[in-house]
Amino acid sequence: MIFIVLCMNSLIWGADNEWSGADYRRENKVQEKWARPLLERIKQHEYAVILDIGCGTGELTMELARYYPNSVITGLDPDSSMLAEAKQQCKDASLKNVQWVNGKVPDFLESAKHHNKYSAIVSFSALHWLSSDDLKKTIALSHKALQSDGRLYVLMAGTRLNGTPNFLTKSVNTVIGECKDIFKKAGIEGLENNVQMPKCMDVATMCGSTGFTIESIELKEVDHIFKSVGAFEQWLHVVSPYKKIVGDLHNELVNRIVKEYQKHLPAQADGSIVYRDYMIYGIVKK
Repeated sequence: MIFIVLCMNSLIWGADNEWSGADYRRENKVQEKWARPLLERIKQHEYAVILDIGCGTGELTMELARYYPNSVITGLDPDSSMLAEAKQQCKDASLKNVQWVNGKVPDFLESAKHHNKYSAIVSFSALHWLSSDDLKKTIALSHKALQSDGRLYVLMAGTRLNGTPNFLTKSVNTVIGECKDIFKKAGIEGLENNVQMPKCMDVATMCGSTGFTIESIELKEVDHIFKSVGAFEQWLHVVSPYKKIVGDLHNELVNRIVKEYQKHLPAQADGSIVYRDYMIYGIVKK
């Protein structure tokens, strides 16, 4: 069982209207915070044509658009609710250099019209929602889609060399196990293997075999402090991949996960709670 609920820039490969764009926009500060180091690395270079894979509600896409006012930025996401929020924000900000596309990877990149088109491709906390095969294919197609000397920037959930899961994964595994009979009785399936969490060496191998030159691929421990247990639970409600799987049992599932999580990392004296995870920060060059 593999589970992680960070960075839901929507299911890149999932059904349309999987998420509430308005809710996600209110709860995505964790993802934005963890993307900040990679954004600063991106801004060290000049890029004229940029693709953002799994753009979600577009906050990071629009930050790139502001930083590169003379560049063309494309935000790609399969969820119409996410894109509706992105488009409205973009309109309110009067940004003219962004285009929004409803689509999935790797399908979107397969068209020959995208070959050698982009000077940079970025993806913030999204590619771990792909199967291993689709991740390999997306990396390979990104190589084709980039111009000479173009770069692929990736932020995605990762796992440590020893394979030890993070506290949230442990908590979910425990709760799923405890509720197995309940879910079975309700005819609920598909709770396993919702997220791929590769090791750095796995991503490096995929990129190297495609022809990329690796500039930097590293796993970092990251965390976010929620002001209260309730705030943490609300975030999980919004970004959980299980809503459409368990239906009316979702509230109970999340509540039990939060209680189990506190056995590993209890709330602090002021009531706040720390969410800790591991993310791969990767930069490769064509």
